[in-house]
Order: sequence, then C-alpha cells, then structure tokens
Amino acid sequence: MCENVEWLDYIKQPAHIKTSSICAFAGKAFIDEVPFVLGFIQMGEAKTVMSSVVKLSEDPAENARMLNRLMKERRHLELNGLKVEPRFAEKPLYTVRDLWFQVVDKILRLNERETETTRILNHSPLGSLGVR
Repeated sequence: MCENVEWLDYIKQPAHIKTSSICAFAGKAFIDEVPFVLGFIQMGEAKTVMSSVVKLSEDPAENARMLNRLMKERRHLELNGLKVEPRFAEKPLYTVRDLWFQVVDKILRLNERETETTRILNHSPLGSLGVR
C-alpha cells in the first residue's frame, strides 16, 4: 500500500451538480422512472465527477411534476450548480439505484418564469438561437 494515500470521507464533503441532463427516455430497466435527472456530481475538491440520479423532491409525484415543468419550459440549465447531498437506500439491492443525490439548495423558483438563468440566456448568443 502506498504511504502517500489519504482516505477521505466524501459523504461529508459539500457536493454540487456540475452539469446534468433530464432523461425523458430510458431502457427497459428504467422506463418506469422517467423523467429523471442524471447529474454529474462534484464532491468536495475532487478533480473528477460521478454520475448519479438527482432528485428535486423526496416525493416522487412532486419530483416528476417539477421535472416535467423544467422540460416544458426548457429551464434544465437551472439545475447546474445546485447543492446536493448523497442518499442511500435503506435496504440496498446493490444496484445503481442504491445511491442518489437529493437537492438541498432552495428548490428552483418554478412559479417564476423570469429567473437569473433565463435573463442571462436572453442576453447571450444562445438566447438568439431560441435556447431558454
């Protein structure tokens, strides 16, 4: 074993969504779970990211409602940078579903159409392409 290795407990490190995608389609194993967010999560000062499911709400119906609204309004970029915390299944099945990340930042202002992200996009070259 290398003497210069230091093990860190990254569960206690601050984490955020580096980038993400709202998945509206999935393979057979995940089709019942769409839509869902697949986020690339940066934990602490790690130089790498990990991909995992991100939940906006612990209530599955509310989570789906929020995701559908984000997709409809093309506001998916608002997920980037949100703070998240890891969550683990109470009874692990030893699958990718045993770990997910829960958004702990103040949840997106879904009742307000105008947000900082849309204001920035409206005044950027992306805004002229219709990206919102």
